[in-house]
Amino acid sequence: MDDHPYDNKEYRYRHSDRERREGLARVARLLGLPGVSDQSGLFYDLSFFSGGIGVYDQLAVTMPANAAVWMAVVDAKPMKTPEAITADPVLAEDFLWLVCGDDPPPESRAAAAAFINSRRREFQAECHASDKILFHPSSGVNDWFVIWGTDDVLNCMAFEQG
Repeated sequence: MDDHPYDNKEYRYRHSDRERREGLARVARLLGLPGVSDQSGLFYDLSFFSGGIGVYDQLAVTMPANAAVWMAVVDAKPMKTPEAITADPVLAEDFLWLVCGDDPPPESRAAAAAFINSRRREFQAECHASDKILFHPSSGVNDWFVIWGTDDVLNCMAFEQG
């Protein structure tokens, strides 16, 4: 299961696919989980591409969650709140450029929620500033990973271009 075989082909996996085994395996790997069951409330759209232009991945997942799922995902990947990232002078600049662009930076949590809402898929819940929001600390304009949601639902988006 190589996400980037550099063969100029798009590999796409959706929750609506007839055969979901490979898509479920990729969802599990994306989130750092040992496995994911094909359950009600699990939605995903994963697009992997690599070739002459480099890598171009667009990934989105929504799934039922509980404290154990949230903990497993956070334990599998380094994740930080928007506030923690912007408090770190090494990480803040790239993160603020990602979520704010040229606009003056508003409060980081509100900017992160607006960024998520402008990119989320139709099957994903709207992000509210009061939700759990965690980004990979090195998130920037060409490569980012975010999870958000409530105690019962975990949403994930990731993007890589390079």
